[in-house]
Amino acid sequence: MKQYYQSAGEIVLLPKEAIKSNPFREQTAYGPEELEELCDSIQTNGLLEPLNVRFETEDTFRIVSGERRFRAAVMAGMTEIPCIIVGGETGQIVSLYPLIVHLQQRRLHYLDEAICIRDLLEGETFTVTTLSQALSKPAVYLAEKLKLLTLSEQILNGLKQNNLPEDYALLLLKAEETQRESLLKRIIDEDLSLKDAEKALRRLDSRRGGSKVMIFKDLTVFINTVERAVETMRSSGLHAEMERTDTEDYIEYNVRISKTG
Repeated sequence: MKQYYQSAGEIVLLPKEAIKSNPFREQTAYGPEELEELCDSIQTNGLLEPLNVRFETEDTFRIVSGERRFRAAVMAGMTEIPCIIVGGETGQIVSLYPLIVHLQQRRLHYLDEAICIRDLLEGETFTVTTLSQALSKPAVYLAEKLKLLTLSEQILNGLKQNNLPEDYALLLLKAEETQRESLLKRIIDEDLSLKDAEKALRRLDSRRGGSKVMIFKDLTVFINTVERAVETMRSSGLHAEMERTDTEDYIEYNVRISKTG
């Protein structure tokens, strides 16, 4: 198959056995319904968009982009797959090309994009600086995407399964960790707009602040009670001394009462 390597940029038909999955994309979850729908379309209309593959060995080509199309085409019974051979010998192209394509076409779910960025940075090929340059994205963009993955798995699944835009994920990051699941449930159950979800978060924040105010009021009552008790002892003729120490974390009282009056 070496002659195919001279056909870079042209559409060629490759035996399905010669095409190998992209290790950076093969674990992406494609639902059976999504694959079956694409399979039906291919059986009816053919594969309208070729795969992008890279020459790997004399007998194999590695998928650069088009993993889902490849699986659906095989399901549809195709034995030869239309492909465009792209240049490049390094694993860097194989790993980066799908992400670039999806970023340009805005087809990749923002959470899948975050996972791709994380996987690329966890490998040995890219640093934040080199990946930022390769994607033409600022480093802060990569950092924001990675921050999304700090949400719990249940939250991430809920966002994806309910097709909630990235703005909702960013909003959940602002919430206290213990409040995120309940806030997400409200967003889903009540079909909250982003504006209404922001209001719900503000109400949670105000309640949290209100609790602090209530605790402070209760503390003030307790402090007054202690100090009045010492004053009562003094007015009753007891010799009572009180020292109060205030720190950032606590208030300490040291009370001495003379046994001899």
